[in-house]
Amino acid sequence: MVERENAKAGNLAMKVIYKTTRDDLREAVEQRVDDNKQWFKTDAIQSHYVIRSMGHHLQALVLGNKPESCTELPVVHRAISLLKRCLMGTYHGVSPKYLQRYVCEFAFRWNRRDTEETIWASLMRAACFAVPMTYAELRL
Repeated sequence: MVERENAKAGNLAMKVIYKTTRDDLREAVEQRVDDNKQWFKTDAIQSHYVIRSMGHHLQALVLGNKPESCTELPVVHRAISLLKRCLMGTYHGVSPKYLQRYVCEFAFRWNRRDTEETIWASLMRAACFAVPMTYAELRL
């Protein structure tokens, strides 16, 4: 999910969803979106209609070919493309076990892209308050 602020991208929230079921999407939206009515613009995957049943406004676009989808949802496609390039270029592949952590790091960097001078302080604060992992959790 990417916020739209005027004509540019706002904050980004990403979650790894292995199956696009209505329950998984409902959970993702409930975690990140306020209760008041929000506007969503998505592709017309059937499970996305759960957003409308939650009381939000939904504009579901039937997208055919790839160039059309990139012009209708450009920020979402840009974010996904940059995430893929980051994972392939920086890490040269990731374990599915830790994919959500890499996605969260990418969203963290995206959301602070305009405040590069304070990203170090934000990162240190997040590291200080994060719950440490045990060796058993770290093992692949």
